[in-house]
Amino acid sequence: LALPSLAQTASGTATPGGTLPAVQVQGTTDSGDYKADTVSSPKFTQPLVDTPQTITVIKKEILQEQGARTLLEALRNTPGITMTLGEGGNSNTKDNIFMRGFDSSGSVYIDGVRDLGNFPRDMYNIEQVEIIKGPSGSEFGRGAPSGTINLATKVPRLENFVAGSGSLGTSEQKRGTIDINRTLSETSAIRFNAMAQDSGVPGRDAVQNKGLSFAPTLALGLNTPTRTFLSYEHVDQNNRPDGGVTTLGLPSYTTIPGQARPSRDNYYGSLSDFEKVDGDMLTARIEHDLAPGSTLRNTTRVARVRHDLMLFAPGGATAGNPITVSRSRQTKWQENELFTNQTNLTTTFRTGAYEHSLSTGVELIQERQHNRAYNTVAGIPAANAYSPDPAQLTPAFTSLSFSGVQDRDRVTTLGLYAFDTLKLN
Repeated sequence: LALPSLAQTASGTATPGGTLPAVQVQGTTDSGDYKADTVSSPKFTQPLVDTPQTITVIKKEILQEQGARTLLEALRNTPGITMTLGEGGNSNTKDNIFMRGFDSSGSVYIDGVRDLGNFPRDMYNIEQVEIIKGPSGSEFGRGAPSGTINLATKVPRLENFVAGSGSLGTSEQKRGTIDINRTLSETSAIRFNAMAQDSGVPGRDAVQNKGLSFAPTLALGLNTPTRTFLSYEHVDQNNRPDGGVTTLGLPSYTTIPGQARPSRDNYYGSLSDFEKVDGDMLTARIEHDLAPGSTLRNTTRVARVRHDLMLFAPGGATAGNPITVSRSRQTKWQENELFTNQTNLTTTFRTGAYEHSLSTGVELIQERQHNRAYNTVAGIPAANAYSPDPAQLTPAFTSLSFSGVQDRDRVTTLGLYAFDTLKLN
């Protein structure tokens, strides 16, 4: 159906537009600012917007609002990062971090220094998490080609405050943290962070996370040309680890097709499964302003961590009445020691029409690792796929003794670097 269209022209002359009065709006920025402009490492001399690399910074405001307790919880919503549990035999006894498809669990740093070992890391003493994606060997040395993760710790400030958090939840979750900062003088302060927890895991029978950690830090010379930071951290964890669940009943599991999925609460390990982490870290950092725009920094760290664990993880399913799931015993005893010394100089200067931002330095690292093997066992009884009984694993299968096999490794690394960012006038 077609209808004629009519256009009507307004009569008269259009009135000239006037000038409206100015509108003024006053306000303050949101105190919970999620945007970070820089990272903590002095190797990055420019704001993030001018740095040609993909960098994501998770600030403390996000960590607090998310209620992130562990590093994995902090990274859960970061694009390009996935975590595994069960795949490839992985368990929750370490931070299973995959960035852009590559295993990046060995590329975790604390204040720019490589962290020791690989165990579940807590966020109670972390100010922000910095994810540098893509190859970053020039900034941090050896590591995964997918990138690195740097944890910036909390440092004292010239103010007095007390903060803390506590949580109670299902599965007997109990956790508390405290953050105390006190000024000692006009240029010095001390800060103390601590965490204690004794919690189960909702939806997972028998899994338990128990730990106590604390970290005092002393700062001297704040707001002066020479600043000194002395920090110590102790980590103590005594967990019952999670080996995951069987894949029986999944649509892609074709070995025994058409079966119902077992409950996700099922625990296929023993009540004797354990994971113990005992670590100490002592750090000294000195900063001195040589001139406006020029700062010399030195960081020395001595650390030791021992990781001891045993868990029974589920394997393949076998048809029968009932359907059973095989189990394997995984053990680990590893002690890592670290000594590192970093010296960094950042300065700015001009050469003709060019403005330079130079960051250069040297790093010495000595790492020692000691591994001891436990005895192996045979004939581990399979578990009922739908109703596993932890008591089925008797002391004949859970008792541990060292087999006598061990190895000691030592690695010494010396690194030199220099970065220069040029600006055209």
